[in-house]
This record gives sequence, structure tokens and C-alpha cells, in this order.
Amino acid sequence: MIYEIINPSDAVCIEADDIASAGIAVMMLSSGYGLHDDKGNEVVPITMFGGGEQWLKEHGIDDAGKYIKENALKLAKIFESVFYGKPSDKEMFDKALSKMTPEGAEEYKREWNDKRRTSLTNIESSCLSYAKKLRELAKKENTNE
Repeated sequence: MIYEIINPSDAVCIEADDIASAGIAVMMLSSGYGLHDDKGNEVVPITMFGGGEQWLKEHGIDDAGKYIKENALKLAKIFESVFYGKPSDKEMFDKALSKMTPEGAEEYKREWNDKRRTSLTNIESSCLSYAKKLRELAKKENTNE
């Protein structure tokens, strides 16, 4: 499902298979962010003034640190799905990417996101940074097993 990040600037979306993973991902980004589903309903509240731990518990996450370690690759994929635009734009965006080489798709995605970002806050950069760290965590965790 496509979720739009509730934030004070640009329309930015992420894609996730379940709301719990999407919720913890957006909470990792900022307590000042929340999520809307593709119909515009708030599904993850902004937790700046509390409530994040309660929301996570209600969605089956009792230990955020443990969940992040156990789901590092899943969360990395969510962060890598970052997309500037509305959920309704995603279908055409994905269609365009599917016709490109992997290298061309990455370049197109960077250009798309850069042209649509008007804020100094670069949510895409933050998402990709988290994705990289989560992939490193997953590699480390697999190496230690």
C-alpha cells in the first residue's frame, strides 16, 4: 500500500505491505510526521507530543529496537520506496520506471524527486540514509548468527 507522509512541506509517499512497518518507519524519520493512507485517512498520527509507543503496541510492536533489528531489510525497502508526489501519481511513476534499465530508473527517480522537492527538508535523503544503515545492520546481524 502507498502511504503519504504527513509533513509540513511536500507530498511524499512510501510503500509498505503493512501499517505497523510503515508506522515505525515514519516514526524513525520524525515524531513530527504521520501517515495518510491512499484515501487520505490518517493511519499513523503525528507523535510529537507522545502516543508513539502506544500506537506501536496497538499494532503488535512492544520493543521498537528489537522490531527494527528483526525487520531491517523490510524497513530498508520501505525507505527506498520514497517518492515525491501523491499516491495517485505512483502508478504512472512505476510504469515509467519499469521501462528503464536499473541505472536509468535510479537516475529518473532522483531527478523526479529533486524536481518535486520544494522544501529544504530532504525527506528522500533521510529515507535513503536510513535504508543504507538498515542494510548494514541486517548484514551485521546475519554475520553474527
